[in-house]
Amino acid sequence: MKTPTLLALIAALALAPITPTFAQEANAAELPPDTSLDLFLLIGQSNMAGRGSLTEQDKTAPARVWTLDKDKNWVPAIDPLHFDKPIAGVGLGRTFGIVVSEAQPGVHVGLIPCAVGGTSVNRWKKGGEHYNNAIDRARAAMKHGKLKAILWHQGEGDRAKTSSTVYQQRLRQLIADFRADLKAPDIPFIIGELGRFYKHKTGSSIDDFNEDLRNFAEKERNCICVSSENLAHRGDNVHFNASALRELGRRYAAAYFKLAGITAPAATTASATITTAAPSAPAATAATRSVDLPDGIGSNLALGKTHESSAPNTRGWDSGLTDGIWGSSKGSTYATDASATFPKTVTIDLGKIQRIAHIHTGVPKIGFTKTVEASISEDGEEFKTVGTHDFELGRENRHLYSFEPAEARYVRFTFIENHPKSGKKGYPRAHCFLSEVEVYGPAGSSSK
Repeated sequence: MKTPTLLALIAALALAPITPTFAQEANAAELPPDTSLDLFLLIGQSNMAGRGSLTEQDKTAPARVWTLDKDKNWVPAIDPLHFDKPIAGVGLGRTFGIVVSEAQPGVHVGLIPCAVGGTSVNRWKKGGEHYNNAIDRARAAMKHGKLKAILWHQGEGDRAKTSSTVYQQRLRQLIADFRADLKAPDIPFIIGELGRFYKHKTGSSIDDFNEDLRNFAEKERNCICVSSENLAHRGDNVHFNASALRELGRRYAAAYFKLAGITAPAATTASATITTAAPSAPAATAATRSVDLPDGIGSNLALGKTHESSAPNTRGWDSGLTDGIWGSSKGSTYATDASATFPKTVTIDLGKIQRIAHIHTGVPKIGFTKTVEASISEDGEEFKTVGTHDFELGRENRHLYSFEPAEARYVRFTFIENHPKSGKKGYPRAHCFLSEVEVYGPAGSSSK
């Protein structure tokens, strides 16, 4: 694998006292010293550390999400979590922590930020400064909880100078060393794709690197790779912007749920600040159609929920409907079968009756999906239509069905018709696609 060295020089993490203490913040509840934390180690380079622009929402302390600061004090998870460089900003960790805490009411999440901008995978090998610092901080944190997963985002520092084979060998050894030294042989290891906007100075894309990451994760035990599809940069073609990093945090959380076997409950309990904006699209892709979600609508009630199709796809496209990833590829995108019979339906079970007011979905650029009707039901038998939308052909576009708040357990999409088959290459006319489905309550009514 080959990665350009476009990031800044490495700044060492300062050494800190051995035993963590519990610090107080005026805007956060006290964390009792005997609280047990679900711990997550954050390692890698600048896109894990976070370079997104800070806003007011990032300064709000989540109820049950904590971070180990530079001096090994537990403080509320307020961005920036990292302290590798003065330019540290919004990262993926805070959003990840909020989503994980929402999925497990009563659980306190402890984040262990250790990423350092500009570092190659070789700088993270056992015995090196960054590896030793991460092990030291993780062990200190583990006195107050159990390590649940390691989150890794790195590769820009290797794209240009390290072959795919060598990079994978080093990453495989890194995973083995962390698992051994932290006495966590089965700890989930979550890898993130590099930004798909990233271009090498020669003009070559990052696609080959990301494909290698995906293949690596598929072969490694208890590993998973998180998609960076449709995530935008902050204007430098290197770093994700703040919205993209929050979305990436949600995707890391969905990946963790999958590896840990956790099903997100229908109702969640933490701040809604992570779900007030739709997943960001590439700045250079004007064709992408996105929407802004209303403020105060709570968390995505459909995340991780099951679905049933009237025309199930048997070729691997029947998953990905509620995985938190706005994808366009097999495994992250839902499709029906290819039968010519319309209408077709897919129905999502939210798990219990609750008050909803917004349904957010969209289609990928592939396929010919056109008219999609959204309806809701309490019992799964009688459905009420809440909106119908015609999606554009040949481009990714999204739509928000908003309606008067209503009680519902089931959300159904009915595919009424597709665009006519054109001379363009593509999928057969009868396939119907959805990139993702999110369901939200009315403003101000979510559990907090």
